[in-house]
Amino acid sequence: MAETASNLATSPEVAGMSGKHVVTCRAVPPSHATYDQALVRRLWDLSAQLGGLNTLHTP
Repeated sequence: MAETASNLATSPEVAGMSGKHVVTCRAVPPSHATYDQALVRRLWDLSAQLGGLNTLHTP
């Protein structure tokens, strides 16, 4: 994990990379779960609740 973070912060090969999911220094497709809008909303709401945030103003 540290190697990937370090690589993303310093490597000229990824200087223009944005919005990618990176594992072990390689861009990989996102999990199918990331497209499940009900699951995404549930995670958002739980994260807001645990962080003490108001979920009424969420996307």
